[in-house]
Amino acid sequence: KQHHGSNPRNAAFAKLLARKATDVPGSNREGEDWENQKVTHPELEEEFKKARERIREMSVGWVEESNADCRYLLEFYVAKELRTPYNDFRET
Repeated sequence: KQHHGSNPRNAAFAKLLARKATDVPGSNREGEDWENQKVTHPELEEEFKKARERIREMSVGWVEESNADCRYLLEFYVAKELRTPYNDFRET
């Protein structure tokens, strides 16, 4: 749910998809310059809306893991095993 929210601070995946669609570089993490980029790249807002809708229509599954370290390792393992294109695990 947090990946498609209307608030860009809570919609990193939607921002990532919008940036990919428009070739606008930048970080999708909190503190990046999203609002200013929307002014200089107005196409970002439309692609952001499209991305949120696309994400809303996705089906998802989850596994509960109470241990934070195990959650991180599980996410990393699953992303690598499924070769998910948007999980790169780089620090920004």
